[in-house]
Amino acid sequence: MQHFLKQVVDTTFQYHQEFKNLVFIVPSIRASSYLRKYISEQLEQPILGPRILSIEEFITELSQLKPLSKPQLLFKLFEVYQKSDLKEKDDFQDFNKWAYTLLSDFDEIDRYLIEPKKIFDYLTAVKKLKEWGVDKNPTALISDYLKFIANLYNLYLELQTDLSLKNESYQGMRYKCALDHLESYIERPQKVKHIFVGFNALNTAESRLIQIFLKNGTAEIYWDLDEYFLNDPLHEAGYYLRQHIKNWPFLQKNRPQGLSQNFLTSKTIEITGIPKNTSQAKYISTLLHQIYSQQKAEKPIALVLADESLLPAVINSIPQNVPSYNITMGLPLTQTLSASFFELLYAFYTTKTETGWYYANVLKLLTHSFTIKLLDQDHRGSAQKLVTEIREKNLAIIESDDILNILPFANEIVPLLFAKDPIDTKGFILTSKRFIINIKNELNKENSGIEMEALNTYYQLFETLSQYLDKHQFLKELSSIKYLLKELVALETLNFKGDPFKGLQIMGMLESRVLDFETVIITSVNEGILPAGKSHNSFIPYDVKKEFGMPTFKDKDAVYTYHFYRLLQRAKNIFITYNTEVDALEGGEKSRFISQLLTDENMAQFIKHKIATPQIPISVKQQKQIEKT
Repeated sequence: MQHFLKQVVDTTFQYHQEFKNLVFIVPSIRASSYLRKYISEQLEQPILGPRILSIEEFITELSQLKPLSKPQLLFKLFEVYQKSDLKEKDDFQDFNKWAYTLLSDFDEIDRYLIEPKKIFDYLTAVKKLKEWGVDKNPTALISDYLKFIANLYNLYLELQTDLSLKNESYQGMRYKCALDHLESYIERPQKVKHIFVGFNALNTAESRLIQIFLKNGTAEIYWDLDEYFLNDPLHEAGYYLRQHIKNWPFLQKNRPQGLSQNFLTSKTIEITGIPKNTSQAKYISTLLHQIYSQQKAEKPIALVLADESLLPAVINSIPQNVPSYNITMGLPLTQTLSASFFELLYAFYTTKTETGWYYANVLKLLTHSFTIKLLDQDHRGSAQKLVTEIREKNLAIIESDDILNILPFANEIVPLLFAKDPIDTKGFILTSKRFIINIKNELNKENSGIEMEALNTYYQLFETLSQYLDKHQFLKELSSIKYLLKELVALETLNFKGDPFKGLQIMGMLESRVLDFETVIITSVNEGILPAGKSHNSFIPYDVKKEFGMPTFKDKDAVYTYHFYRLLQRAKNIFITYNTEVDALEGGEKSRFISQLLTDENMAQFIKHKIATPQIPISVKQQKQIEKT
């Protein structure tokens, strides 16, 4: 099997004697490590190697702007919003509910090079006509909403101005600025050849940038696509490249490089329907055991989780005969015990009333394993004693004094956890950090690596939150950080160390870009997951996006289609699983991609489709005979 990246490296070696003046630009950072590996395999002696950058790194370098994190952008936008002309303004907590959506729209407008005033004026007119018509006497609610929509353009301009003065940016700003700097970059005396590798769906800024490089003869581009998809005018896997060929003058004159003819080669595709996600994890365990029992060499195997929430179950189900595995996607912090504990702790403090805590909130916190570790450091069973007393005495509302009466000789954690006075953000941070230290001391006895790392991450997170609190007084009230805290946690992942070139490679769909594996396992191939389906978290309606050439859910479906089929095109052994139980949380029916494969006459000979069912042993009961005496 000829890997796409190795093919690119081989071709580059044929046409370029020196690599030091080359810049490889790839879709993701992970692809760069594989590219370096294939380059080193070609070398017989040390050389000055090429630069290898992800597209995001390249754009940031061109723009010369400093990227800001999501929370930093949130604070910037809130400051701009507070200075706006709107009479009725949301506080930070309510602002948090819609601010990220607006920032995402600003980002998309810039990446697709849309004229901001034009689209915001159009949006205001659409809202007036479509939502409420031309009523001369609209209600106060409608009037306020229309004023807010009409003010979006001013918010956009003020945010751009504020960021530009400090040389700061969000992603879309960097794309626009990179295009502005491109001419001076190309005219530099040191001539560099740019090699764009494995791109498919491009935003308008990326498309224009690459075309300028190609027109000036300072770039090459390699497409990772099978001709089978390109030549089928209805196949969505080839949709974007067909659009590029149609719209790019360079591709109209030059045949796309990198195309392959591997999809129709002999392969084994096993599609298995399995009820529920937990059963999928167990099935994957059995499948891996079988594969590694037959496969002696450590050839990399890709386990691609379309639903990344399946990761903890998969990690716990990896069989012992798997010699090594590497997790490239990282474990989301939200999927750890630490996350559930601090979520309960935050809810516990913010739901306290003047009379005390509602018993259900107390019981939820007391039954969490981390709370038990905190309260039972003296081995007196304090947590269980509290739970028993609350239930036996039918306590509906619980005060701090009630807890101290039940546990008069408890450790110092009890009065800290069940504080009498209301707690603000600073107090919550200090208390949480104290709890982290105590819980870590207990976990040290159990050698729980993942949760120790999660607690370390939470400690750093609270340090960051403390820095934000010092700069922004509107975060003082604990209730104001609800959505900010959720966003900070959602941004964090626990990274694992492993060999990216050997053993089992566990990854998400995006991490698989431009990588090829002989054996591929793809899980949770259900509608609503792969593809993700309709999701409209935007102030800009579908019709307006369509009018201005911005991506809609249909375009995103084509992206998912490309990633799915790109994984299959060079693989020899393919295992696809899906959930047979239609569930709102775990995806809908089996994906259209599976139906498409099953109805493809050219692939019928390679596909085996089955439904996995538990094996129930049939035992025949022997009748007992007792002779009458």
